[in-house]
Amino acid sequence: MGILSYNNSIIVIQNHPILRFRAKNAPPDTTPERACEPALGETLPDPPLRCAFCSHPITHPSQRIEIASSHEHTFFNPHGHLFHLGCFRQARGCITTDHQSMEFTWFKGYAWTLAGCGQCLRHLGWKFQNNADHFFALILNRMKEQKKQD
Repeated sequence: MGILSYNNSIIVIQNHPILRFRAKNAPPDTTPERACEPALGETLPDPPLRCAFCSHPITHPSQRIEIASSHEHTFFNPHGHLFHLGCFRQARGCITTDHQSMEFTWFKGYAWTLAGCGQCLRHLGWKFQNNADHFFALILNRMKEQKKQD
């Protein structure tokens, strides 16, 4: 297992087996350029949401969901940092850590793990998971919408 640290909004993972596997063995539909493309036969009217730091495609507006009756949530972490989050069913452009925690979870019954950009590794939010379900809570000011091309 690799070493994980959270430093200046960058997820630092040394010798992490998932990163090595994804870099060398990623199937064609999960490569960075295609991470948010529609599935075969599916059409998506809007461009993907991208990492604000490196423009890597992270998720798609069609993946927005409501958790606890809202898509957007604002929370403080134990260190007093404020996060404005949006909830998404999938975020295929993110990588996540293996370690899950129930400590200071913002969504009752869900364990969380860090989620970062699959390209630049910046911290973009968290993946929340329980036995039956999962979703991503992404920090909205760390995402950008690409302008729709005509």
